[in-house]
Amino acid sequence: MKKIFTLLSMAIAFSTSMAQTTTDQECALAVLLNGNPADPQQKVVTTIEDNGKYTLQLKDFILYSQGYPMPVGTITVEGVDAETADGITTLKTTQDITIASGSDESQMWLGPSLGPVPITLYGTITNGVLKASLDIPFGALQINVFINSAATQVGNSGFEDWHTATYNKTSSDEPNRWHSFMSCGGSLADAVAGNTHTYISDDVRPGTEGTKSVKLQSCSVLVGLVSANGTLTTGRLNAGSMEASNTANHSFIDMSKTDVDGNGDPFYSIIEGRPDSLVVWLKFHPGAKNSNPQALVSAVLTDGTFYQDPEDANTTYNNVAAKAYSNTIESNGEVWQRISLPFDYETYDANNVSPRALLVTISTCATPGGGSKSSSDPDVLYIDDFSLIYNSTINGISVCGKEIADFDPNTTAYEVEVEKTPVVSDFVCTKAREEQTVNVTIEDNVANILVMSEDLKSFTTYTINIKVKEDTGVDTINTSVDKAVTNTYGINGQLLPQGAKAPVVIRKYSDGTVKKSVR
Repeated sequence: MKKIFTLLSMAIAFSTSMAQTTTDQECALAVLLNGNPADPQQKVVTTIEDNGKYTLQLKDFILYSQGYPMPVGTITVEGVDAETADGITTLKTTQDITIASGSDESQMWLGPSLGPVPITLYGTITNGVLKASLDIPFGALQINVFINSAATQVGNSGFEDWHTATYNKTSSDEPNRWHSFMSCGGSLADAVAGNTHTYISDDVRPGTEGTKSVKLQSCSVLVGLVSANGTLTTGRLNAGSMEASNTANHSFIDMSKTDVDGNGDPFYSIIEGRPDSLVVWLKFHPGAKNSNPQALVSAVLTDGTFYQDPEDANTTYNNVAAKAYSNTIESNGEVWQRISLPFDYETYDANNVSPRALLVTISTCATPGGGSKSSSDPDVLYIDDFSLIYNSTINGISVCGKEIADFDPNTTAYEVEVEKTPVVSDFVCTKAREEQTVNVTIEDNVANILVMSEDLKSFTTYTINIKVKEDTGVDTINTSVDKAVTNTYGINGQLLPQGAKAPVVIRKYSDGTVKKSVR
C-alpha cells in the first residue's frame, strides 16, 4: 500500500510539473496594411507555455482602418519554438495556420475563408513582457501585427477616477493610482495627515476629453508659521522630520511592499518602457507670502527597488534608469500651460537598469516649506492629463551604405541617387531608441520607411525618392556611323549577340566610336 501511495504521489508531482502555464496580457497592437498603419488598439493576447513550447492566441481580432472595421477572426499559433538565454525567451516559427471565426456569430469573419495561411511569428518575453510581430498574407493584403504588453503609461493619468483616502478619522479625495498626505506614512504622519491637500476639480485643461482635474493645495500649519506644500505622487509620501528640507520628508516607491491604498492599489506605478519625455498640464496660483513662487515636477524611472525623492545624500542610488525634472515652473498668468520635460538617460547609463517603475512627484512649491503660509490664500496647482511620450522619429538613414546628408528627424521626404536599384536591406536606420520598430517597403523607386514608437501609438513615415544612375557600360556615346561593328550592348551595358533586337541598342565600332539606336 505504501508503494502505491508513493507511485501516486510521483504521478501527481509529474503531472504538476508538466502543467500548462497560461497568461493573459493586455497588449498594445499596431497593424500595418501593405506597410501603411491602421488604427492602434488594445487587445488581450494569451500565451500558453507547455513543456518548452508556446501557443499565442489573439481572439476576436478586428482590424480597424480610419475607424472602419474588418473582422478577421481568432488567430492561434501553436507549437512555437522557444529558446531562453540571459533572461530573454525568444519565440519564432513559420507555419501554416487556419484563422477561426470570432466569438460574435453576427460578424462576418474573413479569416476562415482564406483556408491555410502561411504566417511568420517572432517575439521575445523579458521579465514577463511580451513583444512580438506576426506577418500574415491576407488575400491581396500583407498584414503585419506588432504586439507589446509593456506598461507604458501611468494609470488614471487623466485623473478621472477617485477614491477616499482615510487617516484615522480624517478623509479626503485622492485620484486613483496617485497619493497625497492622507495616505502618507512615517513617524510624523499624525502631524500632517489631518490636512486636506487634494480636491476633485472640474477646471480642466483646453482640448481635453476628460471632465476632472486635481486641485492640489498647500496648507498653513503651526498657526501660520509654516507652509506645508501640496504634494501628489505615484508612490507614497513619508513624513519623518519637522524640518521641511530634511530628506526624511520624501516620496518613495518600493515594489517589495504589499501595502495598498484606499482603492486597493499599491503605492507604485509600473512602467516598463523607456519614454522620451513626459507631458503634464498645469495651472498655477502662488499664494500670499510665497517665497519661491515656482512649482515642481519630478519623474524618476527605476528598477522598482526602494528609491526616494529627494534622495538621501548619504545613500547611493544605482537603481535609476532616467530622470525628468523641473523646479522652475512659474504661474505665467495663472492659465493652463503644457509642460514637457525630456528624460535624461545618458547620465544614468552606467547603472544598466531595465525600467520597472516610475516615481512621479508634483508639488505646489519647488522649495520644501517655501510656499504660502496663508490659510486664506494658499498655493494652488491644478493638474491634468499626465502622459509619457514615446517618439517615432529617428536620427539618420543610409541608402546603399551612404548616409543621407543633412538628415533632419522632422523632415520626412528625401531624394537620393544610387548606383543600382536598392532592396529593403540597403536601407539602414539609426534609431533614436533601440525599442523603436522600423518597417521598409519599396514600390516604383519610392521607399517608405515607417517608424513606430515603443508604445506602438506613434508613427512617422520617411519617403525616399530613388534615382538610379544610368550606367551604359560604354565609355562614350556619339552618333558616328562606321561600317565595322565590334560589339553590341543593351541600355544597361549588357553584351548582346549580333543581330539582337532591343528597345535601345548601343553599337561599338572598330574605330572606338559608338552609336545609340532607339527603336
